[in-house]
Amino acid sequence: MAGQGRRQDVVPELTAAQCEALGRYGGLNLITAMLEAIESREPLYRGHFSRVSSYSRIIAQELGFGPDQVRAVEVAGLLHDVGKVGVSDDILRRVNELELHEVQLLMQHAVIGAAIVQRDPALAALAPLIRHHHEWYSGGGVPDGLVGEEIPCGARIISIADAFDLLTSVSPFGGPIPWTDAVARLRDLAGRQFWPAGVEALANRVARDAQEGAAYVRFLDGRIRPIPGVIVPGGPGGWGSPGGPGSAAGPGSAGNQGEAAGPAGSGGGSLAGSSGAVAARELWQAGIGIGPLSPVHTRSLVVLYRVATALGAVLDLREMLSRVIEIIQQDVGYADAALVLLDPHQDQLVVAAGGGSYRSQEGFCFSAQEGLSGQALKRRSVVYAPDVTKEPSYLPGAIRIRAEAAIPLVVDDRPVGVLVIGSPHVAGVRLEDIQVLRMIAAELATAIEVARHYQEASTASTVDGLTQLYNHRYFWDRLAQEIARAERYQHPLQVAILDVDDLKAINDQRGHLAGDQALRMIAQTLKVNTRSSDVLARYGGDEFAIIFPETPKDGAWRTLCRIGDALEHGTFEIEGVKARISGVSYGLAGYPEEGRTAKELVALADQRMYVMKQAKEAGRTAAT
Repeated sequence: MAGQGRRQDVVPELTAAQCEALGRYGGLNLITAMLEAIESREPLYRGHFSRVSSYSRIIAQELGFGPDQVRAVEVAGLLHDVGKVGVSDDILRRVNELELHEVQLLMQHAVIGAAIVQRDPALAALAPLIRHHHEWYSGGGVPDGLVGEEIPCGARIISIADAFDLLTSVSPFGGPIPWTDAVARLRDLAGRQFWPAGVEALANRVARDAQEGAAYVRFLDGRIRPIPGVIVPGGPGGWGSPGGPGSAAGPGSAGNQGEAAGPAGSGGGSLAGSSGAVAARELWQAGIGIGPLSPVHTRSLVVLYRVATALGAVLDLREMLSRVIEIIQQDVGYADAALVLLDPHQDQLVVAAGGGSYRSQEGFCFSAQEGLSGQALKRRSVVYAPDVTKEPSYLPGAIRIRAEAAIPLVVDDRPVGVLVIGSPHVAGVRLEDIQVLRMIAAELATAIEVARHYQEASTASTVDGLTQLYNHRYFWDRLAQEIARAERYQHPLQVAILDVDDLKAINDQRGHLAGDQALRMIAQTLKVNTRSSDVLARYGGDEFAIIFPETPKDGAWRTLCRIGDALEHGTFEIEGVKARISGVSYGLAGYPEEGRTAKELVALADQRMYVMKQAKEAGRTAAT
């Protein structure tokens, strides 16, 4: 039992009835019919299910599991892709090009399969093994992003068996690789995508069977060549040969005879299952110098799936952009990333969302003709600078960045913006990662346009007509969102309430038109002295509110002092006559130390604003 590590059960608990059912394959007739239907719809699936079942069995045997547990993982291996019965023929057959929403549908097959198996009481215990066979050992897989031992042991085994069959089967890329190379590839990914103990168990078992001359290993090794349409004797146990692994020492195969000939496997171009062939084929055709079996193919599908989910979940533009940045950081592996959007009316680019070194640049505006981003939009193609210090057009800003790639976001040849990723190392942006991000660029651009249209359509109900700041209702909705975001990312948040000191006097002495002009001047002063990420609102009458996301108290207080000074020295005109206000009073409250709900924060900020206002009035009274 090589590399076994701590003993674990494939399925933690199996009832006697379930063991009996699995032993006689009770309840499998309908489901095996589903598998046959899948194989008949797509030749690349032929024989894949039974081979994964066999490989799962020998891994479990090598790890020392008992007969019932071996049978459980064997049956689960047979059923691992049964959820593809819910995927359309068109998606199954079209491995060359899938739209993002189609990738999302394909990646749901594990969830669908688990739901199918769950309906049969005898097989229900196997549902978690099927649901989680595309999880990554280091996290970041689908559908639930489990990590390490959170992933059911049987699912970890099936993941390895699935990948091994894809690597050693005929694929869309021209054929299999030797089993020794496949084992080496799995070992390279052990600890990241795959369970190390399971990989070693497979490696040791196949190596031992090779020394003993097992027919299935000779087939994998290429010494037996498959003939299209012919069943090859001596495939893994259950292919029809007594020489297969486990044929004498363990239970027989879970499946019937499967064709080892022809295009075996279900996609071959990925270590994530048949669905990996979709992204793998596109990456291979792009000609960027990566091998067809690189783990980047699997990661690309994970990224596509997560981005599709994020884009479909929200219409708020800022929240959407933040989620995309988070996905790039977590699943692509770049802490430094930014989304730069085009303002077509002013021919400017603005950093709308940033992570890592780019976070400090949020709100920064520059000409749409400048920098790598400007070049990318102009050319409608990726611009990559392996060393930005040698790129004359690079606009310095994020001091840690040494390599940067700008990926244009375009809809029907209309530029929307640029996705930027950077690295603190020379040539630190990998070409395969650029290609992964190119795959999401079109969908991201479309989603941004939809969110912008939604934003414009909702402006009338969320923006104050006089000041063009957000209104009272939007302020409360947005504050709730920002508090949730601050809690999620463990960032500070500040809320300020401001009150114009003498607006009533201006209205009484100069009329309401003068008061309106004063409010517009105050709104403009707030805009000039805050960041684009700050949320400005007319709270009501002569009161304003500001939300300062990701801001410590001293930073927000300095901004309020700057606003107060600007207003006390500022003037506005009404009918050619200059006027001024005496200033504003303001109060500040911070999350989480001074309040954890919107009501608590606003109440405290409001109270502190009135304290300042009363102190000013007391000072003026004393002076007279």
